[in-house]
Amino acid sequence: SDRTDQPLAYKSIVIYRYYDEASKAFGRGETPTIEHFAQGLAELILRLRDKACAHRANKVRPEDFRVHLVAHSMGGLICRSLLQN
Repeated sequence: SDRTDQPLAYKSIVIYRYYDEASKAFGRGETPTIEHFAQGLAELILRLRDKACAHRANKVRPEDFRVHLVAHSMGGLICRSLLQN
């Protein structure tokens, strides 16, 4: 949810399920490019930053927000594309 009135702890684990968009059950059934998935990851990180920083209890400003990317296989390629582009 993009609702900023629902708390999000600054120290959270969030999973980016990039492959849902490519599935026939959850998406359009078409496989986008790695760059497309990387853009989706970038958008998720920015939404998380905004949501975490919106809550005073987290005591984190947008310029102090940090994220740790942990990935495997295709997820690693998506992270690499995000970082390179």
